[in-house]
Amino acid sequence: AVLEVPKQDAERWMEKIVAAGIPNVWVHQSTETPEALQKAEGAQLRCEHGTCAVMYVTPGFSGHSFHRWVMKLAKKY
Repeated sequence: AVLEVPKQDAERWMEKIVAAGIPNVWVHQSTETPEALQKAEGAQLRCEHGTCAVMYVTPGFSGHSFHRWVMKLAKKY
């Protein structure tokens, strides 16, 4: 699942993801909260956060591919 909601809704939506039994979640950058991440950790979900999921799945040249290139240079990809 990819979670991209307003910060104030992140914890509630993480609860729904946990309840649905979804094992993997990507919390879009700047939408994660400590509470939402704690819920994911407590449920032992594989949780990625802190970056934009789209930069990893968008083929070809775009603003996302530039971001991916920068992350590769920084050895964060």
